[in-house]
Amino acid sequence: MVILNRLDDIPTLKQKRPPDYRELLRLFNKSSNNINQIAKKINTEYRNGFISENAYLRYLNVLINIRDAFVAGIDKCLIRVSGGNSGVCEYLEKGYKQGREYTRDEIDNRLVLDGDLALTESVIDAIPDNGQERYLHITLSFFEDELPEAKLHDIVQEFKSLLMGAYHEDEFNFYAEAHLPKIKQMPDHKTGNMIERKPHVHIVIPEINMITGNKLNPVGMVEHYIKYFDSIQEHNQ
Repeated sequence: MVILNRLDDIPTLKQKRPPDYRELLRLFNKSSNNINQIAKKINTEYRNGFISENAYLRYLNVLINIRDAFVAGIDKCLIRVSGGNSGVCEYLEKGYKQGREYTRDEIDNRLVLDGDLALTESVIDAIPDNGQERYLHITLSFFEDELPEAKLHDIVQEFKSLLMGAYHEDEFNFYAEAHLPKIKQMPDHKTGNMIERKPHVHIVIPEINMITGNKLNPVGMVEHYIKYFDSIQEHNQ
């Protein structure tokens, strides 16, 4: 883990001046506090009005860049971020998909890695439905034919810490499950060509802050987070 010697080592946030990248980098060493604690401290300072939104986003970018420089545990994978209004929980459970004749239990072994699907579904359903996107759906697709359960768990926890590091645990709902193929090849319903099926992980995050009730958007502000996703993809290639 990337860590700070002490939380007190971070320059005062009330200066409203994010530190230089090198300034923060010098503070990181092998000690007891990880980067998520720092991000949470910055988040708290922002919510209390001690730093501006611009300073807050710049702080997060600095931390993200540093964290990406040390990221470990995510095997080669393709990351796809999408969203939806409804249906993702049924898809994970049942496997219903246009052009597919098999059920989930027929094609995959399901492995829950984090969270509770029924709880996540209830959180999504509680968001007023105005036809808008109500959840994020992130897929991690791997190149390996097999991955140990412990490795998949570590990958999800690493990705979760990267994506949600600026939030407190009680601010968001997070669910992840792996699909381990029983059927290794299936025809593409459009082309008819056979497609290899590899282990992959589905992550679902309802787009609501569980404390404030406001919209939760950990991958929003694309212009601020694009380096974060690019650096993960570069690391995985």
